Amino acid sequence: DTSFMYMIAGLCMLKLYQKRHPDINASAYSAYACLAIVIFFSVVGVVFGKGNTAFWIVFSVIHITATLLLSTQLYYMGRWKLGEGCGWGYSGILRRIVHVLYTDCVRQCSGPMYVDRMVLLVMGNIIN
Repeated sequence: DTSFMYMIAGLCMLKLYQKRHPDINASAYSAYACLAIVIFFSVVGVVFGKGNTAFWIVFSVIHITATLLLSTQLYYMGRWKLGEGCGWGYSGILRRIVHVLYTDCVRQCSGPMYVDRMVLLVMGNIIN
């Protein structure tokens, strides 16, 4: 039952998002791939999660990282690319993150450009 509930909830959220943002459409392949990953982690959590601290640490790190990357994508409406201009290795990604933090937080030190989006994303991340 849980798998079907995940599928129904995910597809309902996707349809609502596409109704509100008709210019941003996720492909069916990426939507079903994301739902498959969610269902896979749900099954893995049921099988290996009881009393296994290492599993929950790894899961928490993956979950927090994915949530922050998704929040960044939603805040910039898909215009922000993680590996842009720096290569896709770990050093390129870390250089990109340090560069963005430096230019956005240290040099400018201004508030967010899209306050309403930022408030909703912060509330969603805190609830999550």
